[in-house]
Amino acid sequence: MDKNQIHGTAIFTLLSMAVMIFSSATLVQCAVINLWPKPRIVSWPLPLATLLSPKFIITSPNHRYLSTAVYRYLHLILTEHHHPLVIPTVNLTNGSVVQSLIVTIHDLSAPLVHGVNESYHLKIPSTGVEASLTAETAWGAMRGLETFSQLVWGNPSHVASGMEVWDWPIFEHRGVMLDTSRNFYNVEDILRMIGAMSGNKLNVFHWHITDSHSFPLLLPSEPGLADKGSYGPDMQYSPKDVTRIVQFGLEHGVRVLPEIDMPGDEVAPGCWKADPEIQEFLSKDGSLSEILEMFLNSTFPYIVSMNRTVVYWEDVLLDQTVRVNRSLLPPESTILQTWNDGPNNTKAIVSSGYRAIVSSADYYYLDCGHGSFIGNNSKYDQGNAGNTGTGDSCLSFTYVHRGGFQLVVGGTAKPSSSKSSQRRGIDFPSPSVSVFPFLEVVSSSLRPL
Repeated sequence: MDKNQIHGTAIFTLLSMAVMIFSSATLVQCAVINLWPKPRIVSWPLPLATLLSPKFIITSPNHRYLSTAVYRYLHLILTEHHHPLVIPTVNLTNGSVVQSLIVTIHDLSAPLVHGVNESYHLKIPSTGVEASLTAETAWGAMRGLETFSQLVWGNPSHVASGMEVWDWPIFEHRGVMLDTSRNFYNVEDILRMIGAMSGNKLNVFHWHITDSHSFPLLLPSEPGLADKGSYGPDMQYSPKDVTRIVQFGLEHGVRVLPEIDMPGDEVAPGCWKADPEIQEFLSKDGSLSEILEMFLNSTFPYIVSMNRTVVYWEDVLLDQTVRVNRSLLPPESTILQTWNDGPNNTKAIVSSGYRAIVSSADYYYLDCGHGSFIGNNSKYDQGNAGNTGTGDSCLSFTYVHRGGFQLVVGGTAKPSSSKSSQRRGIDFPSPSVSVFPFLEVVSSSLRPL
């Protein structure tokens, strides 16, 4: 195979993905294994495959979360017997049967934090019985396990051999956001979302838990918030639920980033001005921006003192009506997340020295345009009107990342449950589009070479 095909750097659109999956016999004759998302470097000079032992094992260091992932992938590898639509044309090696995968971790204590090393090196020899997976951290090993699982197919199981993979992400933040304030999703739906994210090597679940629409988070210290603010007693997240989601995320290499809006995304300045205390403050020549600065001054130092980086939506600096002075948000402790005005706000943020997470509504808000905000109009099905993200538009936004914006740390896509008029399962947050296929597009968008 031509080296450029092996090490190719193309970002696939939905159309090209369809061609790869449903192509004619010409592609069937090619020795191609489509790994997803595409690793940085794949070396497979000869199209070889080896039988995988039915007693195949994975040996790894003991780790609270990696050990769970090893068990999960071992079960998948031994029981799935995946039959790809395009079966790789390979030469089966004689005699060798892969008996085990040996996992080696350099830093077993590294926590799952922003910027953690997720690199790995996977080697499956053409002879011998052992494959090897070497990673800097447990989280990189999880990415390598996903890759290995995609190299196994058939019944009896075969695995590609004579292959090496070196992989590491371009962006340390590769996220998906789910809004459970506007539309409640049960815990099982959220876990399925996180599982699908892990399969696409996405690593941040941005959990937009609360907003002005509802407050489904049950806080033992303030139980009235959920009692009065949730859609109902069966639409609340208990501390046990939160713990389960966070633990499940760690077992899948996905960090849970909670968002609790204060006071809420759609609280208009007029609502603030209706409060008697704020009225008094404004009557003394105060401003709403000064009130926001008071809030930041009371919370920002506390968060930083906990050795945390604060993430704000871009509005805190870029809003035309209520915003704070830039001096209150030192760039070394602040990340700003963009959602408005396409790449322009991202450019404004990074030009000011801030790191940015891209969540542009024009590109990364998936399936917008349905529900009570705009209406269930079929013209939005094609993603060509309104605040609408599609697979193609999501991929087209990668030019921002390649345009010299070194301070862009990644992106977060949003299945637009905020635009849904009814509660639905996680597969269908709006009438038009399933979320899970878009996770593949998001994964590709955040891993360009």
